[in-house]
Amino acid sequence: MLLNQVLNPRNNNFDLFRLIAALLVIYGHASGLVHVPNVVNSDFVASLLRFDYSGSLAVKFFFMLSGLLVTASFLSRPHVGEFIIKRAARILPGLFVCLCISVFIIGLWFTTLSLPEYFANSQTWNYLINNTLLYQLEWRLPGVFADSKYGLNGSLWTLPLEVVCYLFLAAVYGLGIWRIQWLANLVLLGVVFLSFFMPEFLTPVFAGNKEAHLLPGCFALGALFATNQNLIVIHKQGALALVLLTALLWATSLKLVLFYLCFFYCCLYLGSRKAVVEKLKIPADPSYGVYIYGFLIQQCLGHLFPQQGVLFNQIVAAIIALIAGILSWYYIEKPSMLLVKNFLAQEKESGILKLKTENWLARCIESITGKGALRLVGLIAIAWLVYFVSLYFIFPGYFDPLSFHHSDFYIPAAFANAPGEYYSFTSLLNWPRPLLMWALKFGGYFGHAGSVAWLVAMVFLNCALTALLFKRLLALVIDWRFYLFFALYCYLLFTQPYFYTFYSQDIGSQLSYLLLLIGFIALLEFIDRSKFAAFSVLFVLTTGAMLMKETYALSIGFVTFCWFIYYVKQNWLKAILPGVAVFCGGIVSALVNFKTNSVFVNLSAEQGSAYHIDISILSLAKEMARYAREGVTPLLVIVFGLILFQIYKTYKDKLWVRSFLICLVFALLAWLPNALLPFHHYEGYSFNGLYVCFAVLFFAVKIAQEYGHSKKIFWVIVIFTLLSPLTSIKKYQGTRNTWVLAMEKVQMNLLAGFTKATAQLVPLDKNITVLVTGISAPFHPFAFPESLRSFAGGNKAEYYFVVPKDFPDKVGIKIDLVNYIKESDKATVAYDQEWQFDDQGNLVAINSKKE
Repeated sequence: MLLNQVLNPRNNNFDLFRLIAALLVIYGHASGLVHVPNVVNSDFVASLLRFDYSGSLAVKFFFMLSGLLVTASFLSRPHVGEFIIKRAARILPGLFVCLCISVFIIGLWFTTLSLPEYFANSQTWNYLINNTLLYQLEWRLPGVFADSKYGLNGSLWTLPLEVVCYLFLAAVYGLGIWRIQWLANLVLLGVVFLSFFMPEFLTPVFAGNKEAHLLPGCFALGALFATNQNLIVIHKQGALALVLLTALLWATSLKLVLFYLCFFYCCLYLGSRKAVVEKLKIPADPSYGVYIYGFLIQQCLGHLFPQQGVLFNQIVAAIIALIAGILSWYYIEKPSMLLVKNFLAQEKESGILKLKTENWLARCIESITGKGALRLVGLIAIAWLVYFVSLYFIFPGYFDPLSFHHSDFYIPAAFANAPGEYYSFTSLLNWPRPLLMWALKFGGYFGHAGSVAWLVAMVFLNCALTALLFKRLLALVIDWRFYLFFALYCYLLFTQPYFYTFYSQDIGSQLSYLLLLIGFIALLEFIDRSKFAAFSVLFVLTTGAMLMKETYALSIGFVTFCWFIYYVKQNWLKAILPGVAVFCGGIVSALVNFKTNSVFVNLSAEQGSAYHIDISILSLAKEMARYAREGVTPLLVIVFGLILFQIYKTYKDKLWVRSFLICLVFALLAWLPNALLPFHHYEGYSFNGLYVCFAVLFFAVKIAQEYGHSKKIFWVIVIFTLLSPLTSIKKYQGTRNTWVLAMEKVQMNLLAGFTKATAQLVPLDKNITVLVTGISAPFHPFAFPESLRSFAGGNKAEYYFVVPKDFPDKVGIKIDLVNYIKESDKATVAYDQEWQFDDQGNLVAINSKKE
């Protein structure tokens, strides 16, 4: 029988052989995992071969069979994207569940640490995250099996190596080598030769491990079989010939390669025998589950029953692992592969994997240069105009949108200009909210004003995209009513009492909302044409949004739940897809937060501290009510009531009423994360969620466009909306806002003063020492001393900063160019210049002093 016929699943029983190999791994590992003293290793394979043992032979068989089946599958459907997706679906879901069980069940059961210590240890989260990504594997959990020299699950070591083989296969195919069969054979034979005879020339991941260097050769052997499947015959004569050849050359350097070739060929022969296929066929493929759970189970048995020997460990572990493998196959692996298969089967020519380049390019050009782009630019222009009117004529009464009013505004400059690696993009990945840190560093490259300007532009983009999203959802027509209500929408946002004093400081929420907004627009664009594209884009953008800030996590989760309820009876895959994407993004975000020990998600924060989480109903209700009062004016409540009444009266349809209420709930859920932190209450957080909450104005546009009889109510809504800031006068004049505006004046004076002072350092030939005195405000560039380098000439001095007496932070330490001292230490400093500031941040004088 030709090999291409053997590869038909009806003509082989390779699942049985894979299962036997997985059980052989358990058999081979047992002697090293029991705690009985003076254990004798009675491995029959080791006794027979002398150069290999059962577990290692089984792993090599896995690689050879994987090389055969994976390559054959790839050649039958040669799409690199599909190949990688299928491989990921085969390996990662089952692995992730196994790792979760390891961390949250096995780890908790066996750890010698307390629960807070266990979860506070970065090794716990490194084990879950690194091992899921198969990158720099973490072998141990804190306090778990500390006496084991193999770590928690030693079997995982082969998985990254197998992934490397998959990527090699994809890369070689991508280079076009498989189009020429003799060239493909030559490449694969080269890998076999290096692996068996010159392993030092392999990549370090293989060359540095004597157990690993044969694996790429075994994989390449299987790939060679697949490449020549139309020529290779699998029969008894071939098996006997290879056995004879191996025996004749046993004493030569060809022994290893011939043995594994013979062993693999004989397995193919036996696995395709009619009796084996018909009588021993198994209905499932539990081998992967048996393999990844086997070592873990053996470890547990060794610690639970230390008096039991090798045979007990082998038999009991094999039974439990077989059960785990079957459960993993039916409930994790098979559904994951079916889901991916359905995704790929439903891909159309416009799908992400098959997009025709010319059509895609044409669509992109049209979206950039066509009416849609002009409409977006027009909406952004309207948003800017309303922004100017709101700030200049209502609050704060002047137009200076790029001003600073808090120390946080110096973070971008500090990140962008700091020397060394501490604030590098790589290092920032280990910080809480890593993508937010990246965004801050990116903004710092645009200078002080630029770091705020791009955030202001982002706010305008959020407004415009939200309006276009509601245009699509409500099937609105672009007419004067749409533009009027868009202007009113922006007016409500920009006159919100705490918008001005907080929005430019909260870059995380603004960026998070933008990413979620784009993700939802992409979902609507792709969901009916390419479900994989819709899932991928939404997952990536949701993950990015939550790694910016977690503000909208509950809100977007609620939206996907409503989506599920609406579509579940029509198309279950379409219904569940957004929720799965958002859930996966949330899991990634949560893992990163725990790994980085984020202070923003600190379950052990002390009572009364800023990040103490209070889940009591009374506290939540109180905080939610506060944010509601701060975010929405009384007149707006009336406006919302009028619109809701008109929706019910006009459509008599629960769908539109529910859609309206969803927008309001979106805002409530955006407030909830901050409501959980009652000691971290800030009025500015009330702006969160209002992009969607205030968008209910567009329901009035829908009614006006479809039913012209509601003209009076239409204009009442317009007037009430315009008058809504009148009910916020007390909030505009409140302590919080007046204090922030006072700080804004101080910061602008400080920026002007430092710009002037550092400019006179530019022409100097050498660095000088500067004493900085008189600053009494809590916010200043020295809060993030690296930001001083962002001023022209700022890096030409070493600074001695007299800290404000009311805010004695960092006294006695040096950070970058700045030494922090008390007023009483000023006389001890030998300086070249003294920069004197007053209480308002004005540069009063630059005095020179000789040492």
